[in-house]
Amino acid sequence: PPIIEAVSRSLRFMFSNQLVRVAMIVMVWSTLTRFVLEYLFYQVVDARFGSAREIASFVSAMTMTIYVLSLFVHHFVSRTLNVRLQLSTLLSIQPINIVILGGLALLLPPFWPLVLLMVTYNIIHRSIQLPTSRQCLVPVPRTQRGIIVSMISIVVAVATLITSGGMAALKNSLHLQDFLVIFLFFGLAIFFMITSLDSLYIRNLWSFLREVRSGSWQNEPQ
Repeated sequence: PPIIEAVSRSLRFMFSNQLVRVAMIVMVWSTLTRFVLEYLFYQVVDARFGSAREIASFVSAMTMTIYVLSLFVHHFVSRTLNVRLQLSTLLSIQPINIVILGGLALLLPPFWPLVLLMVTYNIIHRSIQLPTSRQCLVPVPRTQRGIIVSMISIVVAVATLITSGGMAALKNSLHLQDFLVIFLFFGLAIFFMITSLDSLYIRNLWSFLREVRSGSWQNEPQ
């Protein structure tokens, strides 16, 4: 059937094209990182405050701060950073943020470093991470773009379910510091992976140009 053939062709492209693979990994990592960060954040908040009312008040104030700061940062990023910085530099901001503040949470009492990380992570995620990670999917065949985006969403959802189950199974055997170490390890791994994005992006844009000119991108070597 045509739909099976289209999905099969999109799967082959998704796993054979390095840029799309890296984009998919960045999106999965970004979603899982937010999930793990929220878990760590609520662990330290629960230990800090004595009642649900205090927790709700603190989280509400922090959420409002995130929304307000996101509006200003998004305006600055759209006007300045997106024009001046390369793709890999923009996407490296989040892993660097995680490594610095996550490292401070290991060295210092973890409450304020994790609160600050929660704020900065969400601001960067809204202003930089999502817009630039989607740019990685621009130079893919137009006929397969919708299917590839849908499949990446499925991969992200499955990875989140697996991570949720794994954390539920390990929460009694791993401490906060153990989760922080794992958190930092994957942040560093993603940072080094992102450094190759610029060359992959240029290569795929050149392939996209050849597709426009000859219509045979998928038949040309990647």
